[in-house]
Amino acid sequence: MHPQIEKYHKKLEEIRDLTFQRIEGLNDAQINWAPKQGYNSIGVIIKHMLGAEKFWIGEKIGGTPVHRDRDDEFRGPISLDNLR
Repeated sequence: MHPQIEKYHKKLEEIRDLTFQRIEGLNDAQINWAPKQGYNSIGVIIKHMLGAEKFWIGEKIGGTPVHRDRDDEFRGPISLDNLR
């Protein structure tokens, strides 16, 4: 792997790991809570983050089609188990 790509890959892994550490102990109801109608929940934000990561890294850089459904990333409810 190219050193610059490896650097970014490691950083993305760190961010992903830290994100899941921060939500450790939350249940599905908590990750699906939104502060206001039309606002995104923690679960939606994480689902979108993971979808964007797969798209930009897997498809745009890696050349592997991911068949992303971006609109689905903003639909809930979301199960914590499905995010991992």
